[in-house]
Amino acid sequence: MSETMGQIIRRLRKDADLTQEELAEMIGVTYQAVSRWENDTGMPDISQLVPLASVFDIPIDVLFGRVGQNAEEVDDFLAQMLWEDHHHEYAEGETFYDWWVGRYKKHRDMLAKYPNHVLLLYRTMSEGVFAVNNYADERNDEDRSPLTPEEYRTILEECVRWGDRIMRLASKPEEMEYVYGAKTWLILAHTLLGQKEKALEIARTLPENYGNFFYSQKAGIANRTGDRQGEAEARCQAIRKLLEQLDLEAGMLGHIYYDAGHFADARECYLFTAKLTRLLYGDESWTPPFAYEYSFSYGMAALCMYKEGRYEEAIDLLEEFFDRTVRQTEGWNTHLNEPSSSPLLRACKWTYNPEVKCNAKQTLTREILEQNWTKNLRGNPRFDALAKRIEEMPEA
Repeated sequence: MSETMGQIIRRLRKDADLTQEELAEMIGVTYQAVSRWENDTGMPDISQLVPLASVFDIPIDVLFGRVGQNAEEVDDFLAQMLWEDHHHEYAEGETFYDWWVGRYKKHRDMLAKYPNHVLLLYRTMSEGVFAVNNYADERNDEDRSPLTPEEYRTILEECVRWGDRIMRLASKPEEMEYVYGAKTWLILAHTLLGQKEKALEIARTLPENYGNFFYSQKAGIANRTGDRQGEAEARCQAIRKLLEQLDLEAGMLGHIYYDAGHFADARECYLFTAKLTRLLYGDESWTPPFAYEYSFSYGMAALCMYKEGRYEEAIDLLEEFFDRTVRQTEGWNTHLNEPSSSPLLRACKWTYNPEVKCNAKQTLTREILEQNWTKNLRGNPRFDALAKRIEEMPEA
């Protein structure tokens, strides 16, 4: 049975942690009016619908119950976005920013239909903050952005609202991961907005061992209830989180050294992230997405070599990047349905979408040939030979 408008208003008010008096004051009516609406003995005036929707940060259609009711639609949408993440082919003239901002807008449109879906809220805010953070990162070679700085600020402010809504809505044990994840994105969003104190305030609410806190607790529960398989899976997840956090910190440390002009130190940090990928997944010829993958690690390490004036060694790293990308792509596309040899992947129940096919040529073209700095290597016989190998690769 569908909700009445009164039931919808009551639910939204409670989700927002507002009293009837507080809601009434925000939209300029008496608390008795709000009470009548919630008890379905009266309805808001048409002039009050926009202020109501504004308070709850929702489309007006939500008040009338005209929003998505099919949870499978969200699941299908998120699966499609994951598929596009691996399968997207850039149109002519399309940049990384065009694509990623477009992804954010698709998530935002779906969120208009399902404004209280916690996972969708989390994915939407992460897409938005990620896009803005990459726009703000001056290390990116791409200098054409589809939005103005003011529009990026609007995205960040929207993402802060999505994060705050997650804090209000998430109540199930399985949703706590999204609460902690949302806090990390909120920290970054407030930092990019120049709100350092607010970012630090949120950071202080995270456990010191945040990266594996949730799974460590889950493992402890499984241990005490005799669920050894569940404990093993949770501890593998905890290990994965710790290694991913170490990978992230090493990559960010590389950024610090790079920005300071300490290119040798930055290079070692970037190469360390590649070693972590191998540590996490063993001898897998194909691995799932990781914070700093080979494409980033070797690309940035090669850039550091270039900045040091060590051009031949920079090309060494680009050739290593080429070889690893080709091997990994062939492994991904060939062994897609085979069980993983990594106990971490098996225990984490990592699954591969059989429809996803990696395109090595597209990756190598974007990450090597289209980088501004590599254009200065043209004319070097080794680089020209590498470029020819990439250009002559099949399209898929």
